[in-house]
Amino acid sequence: MRKLVILLVVLVAVASAGYAADYSAAVMQLPESDAYVALFNAIGAATGHTFAVEVVPPARAAMMIETKKVDVIFPATKSTDPQKNAARPMDLSAAKVFSMVFVLYANKGKPASVEQLRSGNPGNLQVETTASLASLFEFKPVVTTSVETSLKKVDAGRVDGLVYAQEAGDPQLKNLGLHNIVRSMYSLNEVTFGIQKGQAAGALDKVLVDGISKLKADGRLDQIISFALKNGTYNDWQP
Repeated sequence: MRKLVILLVVLVAVASAGYAADYSAAVMQLPESDAYVALFNAIGAATGHTFAVEVVPPARAAMMIETKKVDVIFPATKSTDPQKNAARPMDLSAAKVFSMVFVLYANKGKPASVEQLRSGNPGNLQVETTASLASLFEFKPVVTTSVETSLKKVDAGRVDGLVYAQEAGDPQLKNLGLHNIVRSMYSLNEVTFGIQKGQAAGALDKVLVDGISKLKADGRLDQIISFALKNGTYNDWQP
């Protein structure tokens, strides 16, 4: 009888281990978070792997991957500068999920130049962006905690500009009804997964690349992130 009990305990332990997730993932808490969770589930189904996914604020997601509390986070935006990507406290997956346009919002009376900023901002223009994007660009931005406030400051001429994602910045600009701002395309950046430092081209990276490739091939990726498909095209309009 005792042997039977021991055998049952071992079988339960093995079964439990079989249900353990292969990888832990953190999704940034954004309006699109549900779709990003679905993306991990779809990658798992396509590759035969499982992901334990939690949704957390963006700053916490960044901390979790940097301190290796999770294996992967999403989204993570690549800089157009390879050296900046290499210097980050996490690696970036080779899997390209979608592209994102970033826009420079500047004051019409003293428009900041994209060329100036890309050359390192020698004129020391006061251009803002959010903390999660601060390391992406060729200049050192002023960090803002409110895009809405930044747009109002640009409109009033209190700062020289704001660089932010078109998909998120444009709706706020329209809602605010500001008309003293001029828009220009700053950059087109790839959006991918953030993985632990030193894991580029490792097992998890290969799973992500394989999963995204399969989802693209059968059209499921477009279904899951349909909202993001337009993000890779600059909309040339002015308020």
